[in-house]
Amino acid sequence: MERATGQRLHGRHRRVGDRRGHGGDGAAHQHSPPVTRDRRSLRAGDRERDRAGDRVPRLRPARAPDVSGPSPLRDPRLAGVHDHRALLDLRGVRDGARAGLLLRGLPPHPGCDRVTRRILVVGLRATGEAVVGHFARAGDRVTVVEEDPGQPSYAARVAAVGALGAELVERPAPEAWEVLVASSDLVVPSPGVRPGHPVYVAALAQGVPVRSDVDVAVELASVPVVAVTGTNGKTTVTTLVTDMLRASGVRAVSAGNIGVAALGVLDVPMDVLVVEVSSFQLHATTSTFRPRVAVLLNIADDHLDWHGSFAAYAEAKAQVFAHQSADDVLVSNV
Repeated sequence: MERATGQRLHGRHRRVGDRRGHGGDGAAHQHSPPVTRDRRSLRAGDRERDRAGDRVPRLRPARAPDVSGPSPLRDPRLAGVHDHRALLDLRGVRDGARAGLLLRGLPPHPGCDRVTRRILVVGLRATGEAVVGHFARAGDRVTVVEEDPGQPSYAARVAAVGALGAELVERPAPEAWEVLVASSDLVVPSPGVRPGHPVYVAALAQGVPVRSDVDVAVELASVPVVAVTGTNGKTTVTTLVTDMLRASGVRAVSAGNIGVAALGVLDVPMDVLVVEVSSFQLHATTSTFRPRVAVLLNIADDHLDWHGSFAAYAEAKAQVFAHQSADDVLVSNV
């Protein structure tokens, strides 16, 4: 590791310059001056004039250094330097096309430019656990809220999300939702979270996007997606389509409202993803939800207490094909 030279290094008094001039002899600890805003890069220290002779030149003794030598790296308490900056700090002059890495020549990590997001997951059941796992493994900061802790397998799920570094909030007060949403970049509610829930109200007021787990999964899927919905027969048709594809030699995987979260199967080798989607999940989809094939079986009075009206329920169901293009397929029995 090396300390980049700068205007403040070794007492330069904010003036960049070599101590004895270019090509002269000097102490072994002397650094080359850096690039500055108003000067072009200095030439490399190549050989000058004739080749070296056969005699050992007389070197002047090294001058006294302006600062004390650095402590060895094995020392647990490194000595401080001028302006109280760390010894390996690179916050000096780094203008122009210069390496900005601590180790010069070390390539940056391929994911270093990814922005870490703050994800708020509402509900810690099967879907919530899969959502937490997906975003936490992607490097995002995840907070998961459970309003009814203690259901079967809850302790195991708490341990699982805790191992991934997620923060758990149990039974938040109604006024706490505004704070939770304000500190988030994305809200992912579990399918059972009603449209009038405080998290929806706070997200709408603060402009924080809300997306269901299937909405995120369909956007990230690298294979064609078949989405199946309807008041009746969703699971039957989802299973049938999956079995038909497999019988044809196509690697098909079923997920969604069928019992396996769609975000939890994205890494499974497959050719087609078949997802069963409920009106609860479709309610929180966005324009990115565009399955290659959408199947709408039927629409009858159902879940009106959750949606508030039949019109709202039908509108949620229609999201299965709302953002399809002319190249996509809709199979409808309505």
